[in-house]
Amino acid sequence: MSFSNQIKAELTDIIIKQNCCKRAFISGLFFDAHIEGERISVKTSSREYSDYLSKIATEYYKSDVELFEYTVHGNYRFEIVFFSQKLSDALCAIDRGEEISRAFNFSCINCISAFLRGVFVSSATLNNPQKSYHCEFILTNIQRAEGLYNYLLNAISSTPKIIRRKYGTGIYFKSSESIVELLTYIGTVSMLFEFMDRQIVNEIRNNENRATNCVTGNINKSVTAAQRQIAAIKKIKAKGRFESLSTDLQETAILRIENPDVSLAELALLHKVTLTKSGLNHRLNKIIQESEINYNE
Repeated sequence: MSFSNQIKAELTDIIIKQNCCKRAFISGLFFDAHIEGERISVKTSSREYSDYLSKIATEYYKSDVELFEYTVHGNYRFEIVFFSQKLSDALCAIDRGEEISRAFNFSCINCISAFLRGVFVSSATLNNPQKSYHCEFILTNIQRAEGLYNYLLNAISSTPKIIRRKYGTGIYFKSSESIVELLTYIGTVSMLFEFMDRQIVNEIRNNENRATNCVTGNINKSVTAAQRQIAAIKKIKAKGRFESLSTDLQETAILRIENPDVSLAELALLHKVTLTKSGLNHRLNKIIQESEINYNE
């Protein structure tokens, strides 16, 4: 089961005691439904979800429900159809620009989170946080997508982004903080902790990778610098100019040739009189400069 479906399974198991909140949750489930007069239709690729919606429509709207099964490019699709003038009127009002809370006549503050819980179950996807942070509501009806966007702005502190896709309108969050706030708001418990646990594991791995990359980068820089220094020393020797170097530079050059793999800090300690890294670096740069002079003669 995908991470999204695990969260949805938890959300649908939440017991809602207040009738107004139950109505708000169900309104969210059918928020993206297609309407023609009193006729309500919802399409899905999940048989379990179509059965769930059929049960909800039968029990709450007291309507006979028809379930159609068909295939699209070899994939099964399901459509449930029922009739509800009340739901149709509310959705039409939102399509005309009515605010969601007013159109559905929410009665208490808990109705807001219950409604978003229903929309999440019907229209949202959430990536596994170990792969990426992305939570998106996808709606086929652009007017309702814009209404949901404004609704989210008022409901939580995080600002979502909106994008047009070929199959609808997406409203999404890409930061872990925003997703945690949303999951908290809609009432997840166990899956919220699961998300946060995976988030922590992900951040630990990222920190380890950054540290490893930093170490690897420093090693590569040290190796490249050492190779350049050794090449410079060999050029000076090939030109017969090694003996013309100062005693200090000769000492450093010999130690670098004999210890090609050690770091600057380690190489500084090998000198008769211990150098600072800055002092050693100055000597090595002088050797490189001398090699370039000899190379251009």
